[in-house]
Amino acid sequence: MGSLSRLFPMLALATLLLVPACSSEPVVIGFLGPLEGRLSDLGVQGRNGAALAVEDINAAGGVAGHPLLLRPMNDANDETEGRAAVRALGQRGAVAVVGPMTSAVAVAVQPQAAALGLAVVSPTVSTAMLSGRDDNFFRVIPTGSVWASSLGRQCRADGLTRVATVCDLDNAAFALSQVEHFMAAFTAAGGVEAADIRLHGARQRSWSDVAERLLASRAEAVYAALSARDLALLARDLRLSGAEIPIYSSMWAFTQEILQAGGRSAEGIVFAAGYDEGNPLPAFQDFKRRYRNRFGHAPSFAASYGYEAVQVLAQALGRTRGNADGLVQALKTLGPVQGVQGPLRFDAWGDVQRPYYHFTIRDQTFVTLRELQP
Repeated sequence: MGSLSRLFPMLALATLLLVPACSSEPVVIGFLGPLEGRLSDLGVQGRNGAALAVEDINAAGGVAGHPLLLRPMNDANDETEGRAAVRALGQRGAVAVVGPMTSAVAVAVQPQAAALGLAVVSPTVSTAMLSGRDDNFFRVIPTGSVWASSLGRQCRADGLTRVATVCDLDNAAFALSQVEHFMAAFTAAGGVEAADIRLHGARQRSWSDVAERLLASRAEAVYAALSARDLALLARDLRLSGAEIPIYSSMWAFTQEILQAGGRSAEGIVFAAGYDEGNPLPAFQDFKRRYRNRFGHAPSFAASYGYEAVQVLAQALGRTRGNADGLVQALKTLGPVQGVQGPLRFDAWGDVQRPYYHFTIRDQTFVTLRELQP
């Protein structure tokens, strides 16, 4: 039996605790993400952020007099599991889905969700493959190609001329686009591609051979589109080799796990991300405090955007009285929503425009280097 089938009863029971005693029928919202395994930092944080938003909304009276019920499903970052999860959510009365958390699963499940009449609001999917389309897919995170391009330009501005890339094809819809945009900007600025390493992270048993290939390419820096756990392992093996080679990374690895798993090896990694860890807004500072109190650890971008995705859905569901009918149109015409990171608004295609940032790690803490505009 698959992980999705084993996990659902436990999670469904847990989410019942999020619904206050109330005679009204709950409005069911699904959550879809990797809740086990090497990408679980992304999925668990997204689920926790969504759960906190549901608790807050229910404490304030719910939506149109109905409490929200969150049903988390584990997609295992697998297209088949993801489609099965969407089908199960449709059968269990979900009116919308928060997620997926990875681009590969999002591209796979979006047509099925549309056929079932489910609006999809992703916290973290930034692939350009779902941009500029009149469909049921929305996102609270900006499209990631612009960040990758900016990091390619920055890498060249940092004086580096030869860069090797490492790309995880397990999330190809995201990772390939990131690598291509980074390298296009880097070479346009006069840089040279030293190596293009493509692999499947789930099958990788050792990262030392990848580190050896990178060093053999005579690369002066590395750009990685990897999960936090895998990037931590690669950084460790590069440092163990004695190389002090700079590492640039996509937003995929920009989670608390890179700090925990990477340790000193992760110091100095530079990220481009559509999220400000040091955002001074009172709403964000309050969210961070309450999230830590609720779950015992700091929120990542996935948690913050998971919270905002539910905020957006709740406002749109208020217009439809909690019904799936008309929800896609309600989202398209919603207007500005005040999220914990700041105001957000969907364009005609369900995409958002927000500032983005470059970060690094110093003393096992994310530090903002610069803010950029899309």
